[in-house]
Amino acid sequence: MKKILPAAMILFILISVSSCIHSKKVYHMNNHAFRLRPGADLKQSIQFYVNHHGIKAGWMVTAVGSLTRYNIRFANQAEGISDSGHFE
Repeated sequence: MKKILPAAMILFILISVSSCIHSKKVYHMNNHAFRLRPGADLKQSIQFYVNHHGIKAGWMVTAVGSLTRYNIRFANQAEGISDSGHFE
């Protein structure tokens, strides 16, 4: 066991260094955060924000809030689900 641990650490360091060496491109990411007022339409609000700030491509990392209605379709599913009430 004592001989395996140093070898595993060396292998980990070599893999880490080689992955850093081969990463030549550095990408810049702009972060945006905005608040929706109660009753605001989520999709319309996001579309307005995207248009207003000239965002060409992006993805949503996280969201926090509450909803009174939702419609969601998961990847690789033909049909979505919807519900209404108070959701956080």
